[in-house]
Amino acid sequence: MGIMKHKKVKALLSAALVLSLVGGNNLSYVGAKNQQDIENTLKIEEQTNNAEQESEAEKEIPKEENEIPKEENDQMQSTPEESVEKDHIEDVEVIPAMPETESEKAETLEKNPEKVSKYGDEIPEITDRAVLMEGRNNTVGNYDDVCLGGGNDKPTKKTYNQNPKVRNPITGNYYWRYDNPTYPFEPYYSEQRLIDKIWPKNIGDANNHGYRLPDAVIDPDSQCFYANRENGFGESLGNNIGNERYYVKYNSKWNNPVRKSHTPNPLGSATIGGKPISPPVFTDLSYTGNWRWQQGGTNRPGGYLFTIVTRPILKMGSATYYYDKEAKKSYPQFYADGKSHPRVYDNTEDVSSLVNPEEALFKFEGYRGNAKDKVFYSGPGGGYIYDGKGYYNAAPRDPGWYNITIQSKPREDMFMLPGVTYETAVYMKKGYLVDFVQTIDRKSEQPASWRPSDEPTAFDADTKNMFGVDMYLEGSENKIPIPQYDESKFIFEGWDVEEQYWEEPTSQHPHGRILTKTKSLDRSDEIFIYRPSAIGRNQYFVLQAKLIARLKTRKTDTINPVTKVIDGETIQGGIAVSPSNITVTEEIPNAQMFEASVNNGYAYEFVGWSYNENGSHSDLGVTKTYKPNPDFTQQTEVHKTSTLYATFKPKEYTITFDGNGGTDSTKSSTTSTQTAKYYNDVQLAKNPFVREGFEFKGWSKMKNGSVDFADQGNGRNIPLNGLDKAPNNDIPTEITLYAVWERNIAEVDIEKYKDTLWIEGASQNAMSNNIYVHKSSQGYNAYEITRFYVNVDVMGAGNVPDKLKKDKFYVVWERSIDNGNSWEKIPLSVYNKFFTAPFTNNRQVGYSKVVYDEQKGRWFVPLLVRANQQPTQANVGGQYRVNVAYDDPQATKRVASEQDFFDGTGNIGWTTSEPTEIKMISTFDTVIKVPSTITLAETTEVSQSGEKTDVIKSVPYVNEVTVNPVRHTIDGKTDYDWHTPNTAMDGKTTQSNSYNGGQYTEYTKQKPFKVSVNWDKTLTDTTKQYTVNTVEMYSAENIGTMKKDQKITTGTQSTFSYDGQESGKKLFSFYLKGEKSKHLPEGVLFKGQITFVIDNVR
Repeated sequence: MGIMKHKKVKALLSAALVLSLVGGNNLSYVGAKNQQDIENTLKIEEQTNNAEQESEAEKEIPKEENEIPKEENDQMQSTPEESVEKDHIEDVEVIPAMPETESEKAETLEKNPEKVSKYGDEIPEITDRAVLMEGRNNTVGNYDDVCLGGGNDKPTKKTYNQNPKVRNPITGNYYWRYDNPTYPFEPYYSEQRLIDKIWPKNIGDANNHGYRLPDAVIDPDSQCFYANRENGFGESLGNNIGNERYYVKYNSKWNNPVRKSHTPNPLGSATIGGKPISPPVFTDLSYTGNWRWQQGGTNRPGGYLFTIVTRPILKMGSATYYYDKEAKKSYPQFYADGKSHPRVYDNTEDVSSLVNPEEALFKFEGYRGNAKDKVFYSGPGGGYIYDGKGYYNAAPRDPGWYNITIQSKPREDMFMLPGVTYETAVYMKKGYLVDFVQTIDRKSEQPASWRPSDEPTAFDADTKNMFGVDMYLEGSENKIPIPQYDESKFIFEGWDVEEQYWEEPTSQHPHGRILTKTKSLDRSDEIFIYRPSAIGRNQYFVLQAKLIARLKTRKTDTINPVTKVIDGETIQGGIAVSPSNITVTEEIPNAQMFEASVNNGYAYEFVGWSYNENGSHSDLGVTKTYKPNPDFTQQTEVHKTSTLYATFKPKEYTITFDGNGGTDSTKSSTTSTQTAKYYNDVQLAKNPFVREGFEFKGWSKMKNGSVDFADQGNGRNIPLNGLDKAPNNDIPTEITLYAVWERNIAEVDIEKYKDTLWIEGASQNAMSNNIYVHKSSQGYNAYEITRFYVNVDVMGAGNVPDKLKKDKFYVVWERSIDNGNSWEKIPLSVYNKFFTAPFTNNRQVGYSKVVYDEQKGRWFVPLLVRANQQPTQANVGGQYRVNVAYDDPQATKRVASEQDFFDGTGNIGWTTSEPTEIKMISTFDTVIKVPSTITLAETTEVSQSGEKTDVIKSVPYVNEVTVNPVRHTIDGKTDYDWHTPNTAMDGKTTQSNSYNGGQYTEYTKQKPFKVSVNWDKTLTDTTKQYTVNTVEMYSAENIGTMKKDQKITTGTQSTFSYDGQESGKKLFSFYLKGEKSKHLPEGVLFKGQITFVIDNVR
C-alpha cells in the first residue's frame, strides 16, 4: 500500500446551556471548566502514516488417499437348515399348508468348498458330506431309486425302482408368462424353456465345457438319484476321484464349483441293499443346482453339464375356514373387498414361508353364489387393468365360491421353478360372523336365547342365504335386546363383544395370527347397540365376533336394627326404631326403610346409622329414615345377615359470639362459636374480640341490647331460657350473643407522596386559581409544593373515605430548614405565604384543609404557597411534615384540638407523618449533563464514486446530553423518582378553573420537561474576523422525532420526566460535521456555542 498524508485540524467548541426563568432572571452555564480550556491556540499538525503491506505465502495441503481396495471372498458358505414353525394364538391356529409328511430336521454338515479353476484341474479333497455319502451309498453304484427320465432317455438293462419316477422337464407351455408386463397370463413357458432362461449354460464356467446331459426336475419327495447315462445310470460310480470320476456343483451363475463323489439325489433315496432315512427328508434341496459330470481316462473323457431344479410345494393358508356342508369340506374364507388375495405358503424348504401376493399371479373362476361364471385374472403387484383382457389387480368383489389358480415367482438362487397350485376358497362380504352366548357369574358359556318377539337385528340376508352363516356387516348398526333369563335369580350386566382381528406377520409370528379385542356395547334403555368395528385394509380373512350376555346371581342381605345412645343417659321410651328387620335383594328396588324417632319435647337428637357399633355412628347417613342399600359388589356371601345400629345423643346447641364490630386478632374472624349440650351447665368462653378504640362490656341476646351475661359467665339451657323441656317440641339448635362495646377515637394513617424537585424561581407553569379562605372574599392564586395522603379508620366503620366529613380533619404543618434537626410549626389559619387556613373554591361552603381526590377515592393534605411568594430555597426549601387528626362525632372520647396540638398541650388522636423534602434546583447541571468540550478534526471522506472531500468532524464523534439522577437528602438515595410540580399546568386537561374544582389532579400527572437546542452552525475567532459557518449538527441515533444521521435544527425539542424510570433519560445524541473552509489563517482559535434550554419552566 502507498503512503497517505492528511492534516488534522483541532478546534475547541464550547457548549453553553441557557436556562430562561420567569421574572426576567437568566442563568447561563458554560460547559468548559475554565477559560484556559477554551483559549487553546489552533494547531495544524501534519501526520504521516506509513502503511505496511504484508502477504501470506500460500500453503499447499497434500491430499491423502483413503480408499483401500477390499478383496472379495467368492467361496460358497452353507446355511443351517431351519425347522418348520407353527403358531398357536388364543385357540386360533394359523397353519400354512404343509406336505402330508414332515421330516425331522436334518443335521447340518459343515462344508469347506474350494474354488475350482477354469479348467477343473485343481480339485480339493472330498468334503464332509461326501464322507457321509460314502458310508451311505454303495461304492460300486447301481441304486435302488434311479429316476426314470431326467438323464435316462432310453431303456437299459438295469431295473428301475418299483414306481418309476419320470423327471424330465415338462415340455408343454404350462406356466404363465409372468415377466411380460402386457400379457402376463399367457401360457408361455415350458419347464425346459424356464431352465434355459433362468439357468442358461452360456455363462461362467459353463462356457468351458461342451458336453451336455439332460436336465431334470426332481422334487424333494421323489427319493431318486439323477439318472446319468454316462455312468451307466449309477452302475459305475464310486468314490473314485483319483480316476477322475466325480460331480461338480455350481451356483446359479455357474460359479463357485464344489466337487462331489456321488450322484445328486434328495436325502432319503435308497441304494442297492440300502434303506432310506426314516422318516424321509422331504424338504432337502441340496441336490438342486447346476452340475458337471466329470469323467477322465479313455472312456469319453470330459465334462458333461446338466441342471437339476425342483417344483415349489405351494398351499393356500388361512386364519379362518368355512365348512361347506354340501361338499363336506372346509375352505379358506376371505373378504370380497377386492383387496383380499389368498395367503399362499411355500412349503418346499424346512421353514414354510409366505408368498408375497404382490409377486404372484392369480386366476379366479367363480362357480357358485354371486361369483358364478365370473372369471378374471389378477396380478396385484403389476397394476394390470386392461379392458377386454380380464386382467385386474384386485381380488374378488362378488361373494361366492372360487376355484383359484396361483403361480408364484421362480427363485433362481434356490433352483426353484415358479410354483403352481389349484385351490378353492370362499369370499364373503366384509363383516363379522356372529355368535350369541351367555355366561353366569363369568363361568361357562351357553347359547343365548331371546324373549318372545324380542330378537336382535336380522343378519345380512345375502350372506345368510348364500352361506347359511350369521353376519353383521361392518358399518352397520344392530340392535341387541336383553336376552331371556330368570330375572328373580339373576342380574343382566350387559353385552360384551369379542371381535377378532388379524395381525400381520412379525418376527415372532412369521405367519401372522388372529387376536381378539373386547368391548362393551352401548346401551339405550332396554336396547344395546352393536356397531361392528371397522375392518382395516389389511384384514383379509373373514373374522368372527362373539357377543356375550353377562349374567350374575342376585345376592340378599337381611338387616336387623338395634338402638344405641352415646354421651348421655338412655331414657326409657324416649327413642325407637321400626320395623324389626328388612331383607334386600340385589338390584331389586327396596321400598322399605327404617325410621328412628324421639318423643316430643325431649332434647335428644339422632346421630346416624351404621353397621359398625363402635365407628363413626353416621357413615350410612344422619336422617331419621334409612333405606338399606347394601353394596353387593363388596359382599362375598350370596345370602347375608347384618346388624344396623341407630345411634342417638342429647342434643347440642351452638352459641355464636358475634363480635358486633370487634375482631378476633388471632383468627381474623368477627365471630366465634362454642358448643353446649342440653341438661348441662355451661361457662361462656372468654371474649376473644378486640375493637380498636372500644371497650368490651359483656354479652347480650339482642344486637343493640344491654348486657345479659358477663364475660365468662355461666348459663344453662340458654336457648330455652333455662327450661328442661321445650314447649311444642320446639328445641332451638343455636343462639347468638352479641358483644356490647363502648367506642374510641378514630385512627389516622398518613402516606407520603414523593419528595419534590423544584427549579428555583419558576412557578408560572405551576400556578392554580380561585382559592378562597374563610373570612376573605378574595380569590387567590397559589401553587402546590407537596402533599400527603391520609387514611382514616373510624372505629366501628373501618376505612370509609367517602363517608368522612372534611371539616372534621385537623391539620398542623411543620418545616425544617436544617435537614430535620429541628422543626418549626407553621402558624394556624394563615394564607399570607403558606395556606394553613381552611380553603375552598366556593365562598359559601366547603372550607377545609384537606381535599377529596374523587379519581383515587382518597383524602390528601396539600401544602399551597401564594403566587406572590417566589419558590426559592429561603421561601419554600427544606423538609416538611404534617400532623393530622380526625374528630369522629360518634366516638366516646375526643381528639385534641388543633390549638392544643399546636401549643403542645394535647396530642390524643393525632398522627405525625414521615418527613418529605422540597429540593430547590439552582444550577442547570444538577439535572442535565452536557459535554464540556467538542473537538473538530479534519479528515477526508471518499464517496462511492471515488470523489474525495475534505471535512471536519467532531471528536469524540458522538456526544450525548443526558438527565442526571438527583440525591434525596432524607434517605441518601440518588434516583429519578421525584414530584415535579414546576410543569403541573403545562398542557393541563382539567376543565375547572379552580384548585378544589379539579386543578389539584394536574400536580400528580408528572408533566415532562421540554429541552430544546440552539446551534447557529458558526465558529468565530476571538477577533471575529474569520468564521466557519458550515458545521451542521446530526443525530447519532433515533430519539423522539430525531432520526439517525438527520440534521438537528435549532429549536428541536426532547423531553424527560423524573418518573422513577432509568429509561428515557437520553435527550440528545449528536455529532458535528461540515465542509472544511479554505484560506483560514494558522494559529487562530475558533469558538462556537451550543445552547440547551428547558422551555416549559417559567
